[in-house]
Amino acid sequence: MRKRRGLWIWLLLLPMLAVLAGSIHLVLWERENRRANAQWEVYRGELVLGGEPLSPTDIELLRPANLLADENGAVIVERLAPQLTSLRVGRSQLVLCFHPELRHVDGFTGIPGESLEPTWTLLHEHRELLKTLQTIEEKEDSRLTGVAYDFPDDDPHRLVTPDTRPWRNAARLLRCLALLRAATGEVELAADAVATQFALAATLGNEPDTAVTLLRLDILDGALSTIETILKAGALEEPQLDRLMTLVDEHAERCSAWAMLCYERASLIHTFDALASGDLDFAAVYDQATAARLADASLNDLRTAQIQATSLWTDLVRVAEDPAALIAAAASVDTSLAADSSPGTGRALIAPLMGNTVALVKRTACGLARLRCAYAALATERYRLWLHEMPQSLPETVPDFLTTVPLDPLNGEALRLATTDTGIVVYSVGHNLVDDGGRVAPANHEATPPDTGFRLLSEAHRGSILTPTAP
Repeated sequence: MRKRRGLWIWLLLLPMLAVLAGSIHLVLWERENRRANAQWEVYRGELVLGGEPLSPTDIELLRPANLLADENGAVIVERLAPQLTSLRVGRSQLVLCFHPELRHVDGFTGIPGESLEPTWTLLHEHRELLKTLQTIEEKEDSRLTGVAYDFPDDDPHRLVTPDTRPWRNAARLLRCLALLRAATGEVELAADAVATQFALAATLGNEPDTAVTLLRLDILDGALSTIETILKAGALEEPQLDRLMTLVDEHAERCSAWAMLCYERASLIHTFDALASGDLDFAAVYDQATAARLADASLNDLRTAQIQATSLWTDLVRVAEDPAALIAAAASVDTSLAADSSPGTGRALIAPLMGNTVALVKRTACGLARLRCAYAALATERYRLWLHEMPQSLPETVPDFLTTVPLDPLNGEALRLATTDTGIVVYSVGHNLVDDGGRVAPANHEATPPDTGFRLLSEAHRGSILTPTAP
């Protein structure tokens, strides 16, 4: 009887103990969550007090406000967006910059003669479009009006990426015009078209979005390649050289990764906040295998990872104005993430959202390096015009043509000059951080040449940029 009574007591106590254990677990879980949220808020508050832009509202404030339409160059492209987006060229039409094989044509190595007529036809069909695009140069500043990074009534789970297709097609049209002018020997008119390419890039200069920043660098790279082609076709007078040097210098001054890195950090914080609140699930952010692995991640795991990831991005933001230091910091971030082999969820949460930081910052540094190389090369062209010979080193151009030799943003050293059989190349060590002797043209199916630079031919090697028409 006594045994039965004891059994009944245990049968009554066990559910109560289970409820009690569950309640204690819930209390501890909520306490841990509150502690995790508090840690994040303390860390975030420290960054805010330090003036760091962390939210979509802060990112929006990086752009100029209330630009009048007649001062805003971006408005021109936005109004032309339907026409530019719908611009298509048939695969059989050998149109420069549009045909798959000629999309990335290097005019310095030659333009196929058979591409001239179809390209002129395309430009003639869109002459009014081109005429309107050329008015961008008259605008003082730019800001996209169709995009806001502070959007309380829209999807709060991601920052907006603007549609870049109109700018890509506008850049192609302008580059076509410049290349054809160069091909027909109208180098002054070609330089005018290049100036419009720079103006088009400037319309994106106040946008921190990473995709837009990289597009702006692509547009600038196309403009610089066109200048190389123009100078291969002939010579520019000193006023035009001065004009192009000013444009190159202005864009080099604005070629900072700071705003883009701030945008990436804000996007990262936004994603973690949405995961922590449950507005986003892991499957929406990570691949299937990673999402399954993270299924049991706690709020404490999320907030801890958020602090670590934000700290890593903040380290990059704080050295963003020093490209060489930024590359070293990005390499340190990638190394630390790769070395983290812990079985926990920290690396799994962070690494996919960080991406390849080295590749990102090297791309911006290479863009700046290309601009600095072009500036120094145009100074050597002025040297050639005055002294009728090419310099053998960049210091020879100082102080009459350059105030000082520009620094290579990839390693902090002076830019280099190499002589070739046909002229010179001013170059940076490029994305591999190794001096490859000025090899700035891709070879053997390379996607990217090892060095980054600007080529300049001696007077004896200038002339037609057309390659023979296929029989």
